[in-house]
Amino acid sequence: GLVMLVPEQGDGKFTLAIDKNGTAYVLDQDNMGGYDPAGDYQIPQELDIPVSGEVHAGLTYWDNNVYVAAEQTPIQAYSFTNGQLSLTPTSRTPKATANPTGGIVSANGEQDAIYWYVTFPTNKLFAFDATNLAVELYDNGMAGNRDAMGPMVHFGMPTVANGRVYVNGKTELSVFGLLP
Repeated sequence: GLVMLVPEQGDGKFTLAIDKNGTAYVLDQDNMGGYDPAGDYQIPQELDIPVSGEVHAGLTYWDNNVYVAAEQTPIQAYSFTNGQLSLTPTSRTPKATANPTGGIVSANGEQDAIYWYVTFPTNKLFAFDATNLAVELYDNGMAGNRDAMGPMVHFGMPTVANGRVYVNGKTELSVFGLLP
């Protein structure tokens, strides 16, 4: 499973975890453990995220939103407030992709947020409005072969820096940015 620390909130310090089957856990960092045969009452929230395939590298946090990427499942966003995930997605991408790997949000503070992710082995880069995943902004197939990437590593991860998106591959580094 995946584990992610989220920024401290007024109501506590939380860790998010998700297993390959899509069960998400909100954990209280100050009360993580212990075994109680009567139940796991130290877990503030357990939520089954509806996924059609496995979750691998698909947990991203930005501005009180949690993004979940799973195989054969649209990317889903959940709000995270008062130490709880929303029970249903706040938005989702219009279509599923085969093998999403990783995700990252680029933003100018809380403005112009873009959720980026790549797929393996199809070598695709996608960009969606992070506040409404129904709005696709870009994919590297929109301009024919101009933006094609070479072979990807198994868990490729987009990185955003200096106004560009970098995607690591087996034999090359693909760099995406605005055209002059």
